[in-house]
Amino acid sequence: MKKIHLSDINDPSQLDQVEGRGGLTEGVFSVKDSGIDSKIFHSWKLIDLLPTVPKGGWAQLSFIDLLWLETLETMRNFGCSKNLMKAVCKSLFYDAYEVNLGKITLEENFSFLTGLASKRTLTFEEEEFYNHLKQILNDSIYMSVVDRNINYFYQLVNRCIIENIEVGLIIYLDGSFSTYVLSSNIVKDNIKADLTVPHILIPISSFIKKIIADDAKETFLNQSGVLNEQEFEVIRLIRKRNVKSITVTLDKSIIQKIETTEKGLVQESDIQLLKQILALKKYDSIELNSRDSRTMSFTKTKRIYMDK
Repeated sequence: MKKIHLSDINDPSQLDQVEGRGGLTEGVFSVKDSGIDSKIFHSWKLIDLLPTVPKGGWAQLSFIDLLWLETLETMRNFGCSKNLMKAVCKSLFYDAYEVNLGKITLEENFSFLTGLASKRTLTFEEEEFYNHLKQILNDSIYMSVVDRNINYFYQLVNRCIIENIEVGLIIYLDGSFSTYVLSSNIVKDNIKADLTVPHILIPISSFIKKIIADDAKETFLNQSGVLNEQEFEVIRLIRKRNVKSITVTLDKSIIQKIETTEKGLVQESDIQLLKQILALKKYDSIELNSRDSRTMSFTKTKRIYMDK
């Protein structure tokens, strides 16, 4: 396969030919949607702090891009230098490009599904994903976009959403930093993160919750793949005030009930709580009864979209 350099990846004429990037990397947001000052955005772009954003034309940002912008903005508000921000960006993005993380990730997914197919028949979604992977791996331009989108920051976000664990960035007084993956406040995976010394801790889930809470982005949550069709339909029915009752079984077997009567309405605080539960995959199952006798019942499913 011909090696495509990072400067080639950011060529809009090539990116326009690529379709169906999908999921968390789909460009469905504008700079205005991000809430970041446009002057700050463009200054970051000029110094290569936004490697997943094409350099030419109007910026179409993905859900991952929004989270990375929030991370940069938080570092800026804490007074972190541009040199430190560049170092973090290099570690999370450019180092991933150097080792061809995108290609490695797709090949691992492809090998996994190939092995699975030898043991049993693939489901419709698995076979669709298998064919999608095959297409990408045989298309150098398509592959260049995947190389750009799959990076260590992307993998952190995926772990937060898919595994429902906290992830983020730790910055120390001496300017050093590390990523972390927390489960029950315990650092996992032998990541070198020292929480016993003074530090700034930037949790990614706080940014996800901020985007989830923005009612104007509800449709985008569905488009970007954060909410699947069933999850989005639950939110839509609640917004239409068409719900009599909804029962959510949480991961730790605690049942959260949101109930209404013919005269009652679901409270806004309950809607925000439910959006967090759905988007961060904190539930095991959902049961919903509507005022027009429609019922919904489904369990949490794991996507395998480039999450290795």
